[in-house]
Amino acid sequence: RGRLDPAIVRLNDLVVATLELLPRALGGSIVVLSRLAPELWQTKADASEVENAILNLAINARDAMPANGTLTIETANSTTFDRANDSQLANLSGDFVRLSVIDNGQGMGPDVLSRVFEPFFTTKETGRGTGLGLSTLYGFAQQSGGHVTIQSAIGKGTTVNLYLPRYDEMARPAGQVNQGPAGDKTEGTILVVEDNLEVQTLAIERLRGLGYQVVSASCGRDAIEIIRSGRQIDLLFSDIVMPGELSGFDLAEWAAKQNKPIRVLLTTGYTDQLQARAGEAGSGYPILRKPYSREELAQEIHRALRQSV
Repeated sequence: RGRLDPAIVRLNDLVVATLELLPRALGGSIVVLSRLAPELWQTKADASEVENAILNLAINARDAMPANGTLTIETANSTTFDRANDSQLANLSGDFVRLSVIDNGQGMGPDVLSRVFEPFFTTKETGRGTGLGLSTLYGFAQQSGGHVTIQSAIGKGTTVNLYLPRYDEMARPAGQVNQGPAGDKTEGTILVVEDNLEVQTLAIERLRGLGYQVVSASCGRDAIEIIRSGRQIDLLFSDIVMPGELSGFDLAEWAAKQNKPIRVLLTTGYTDQLQARAGEAGSGYPILRKPYSREELAQEIHRALRQSV
């Protein structure tokens, strides 16, 4: 369970906006298609979490199609009658909107399929997956009054269906994330240090959408070179675990010792216990836990930029 900011969502609009991010995240070997239902019902949900779901599922699909493949994103209205023959949805009554992410990749057998929602369960090699993506999606769906199902078979691909409740009352549309307390401006240059290209791309897009200037590096050494170049950096936003000899803590300590210290915000996907110990080792640097929403990113960046150095 997480902190949500539900608002009226026009799911088709959100899918179209997210599709713009996918080519860079997926690479050129994946064909992306969309089938969006006309006159799709509205739903009430946290738009940033829906966006996270699409991106995470798309990346999972890419990993299941190592050579090439087709990814399809589909939306539809879903009634109790439509779902009558699906045993996974036996207790789901009423009207919902359905978001489906479909791939024609390797697929999963029954032994794996039965465990996909377990926290920290992953079939990916070390360093390529935390095992939290699908469990987080399941928690988000349940917390939003919906459900998620998966159909998959070896050699036949995978379909993930996210069901969110229909909402048909007049209310405010899901707009931009609050960028900070009223009257505050989102301005400054942020150095994003992240070795995972998909995570880096998403962070950059979100920060630019919030109004910040952004530069990026994939490791601590590259970040140091950028800082040494004399470019104005107002905040260092770095992952903790990175390739090379420098961790995010090492980079933060180096930045703090410069003639002009730089504000720091760290991020990690570690468990709470590991994160707590890391926080002690890092002399109290603020840490944003992955996966984070757009709202959480906006708040923590704003808070970090107001720190004294």
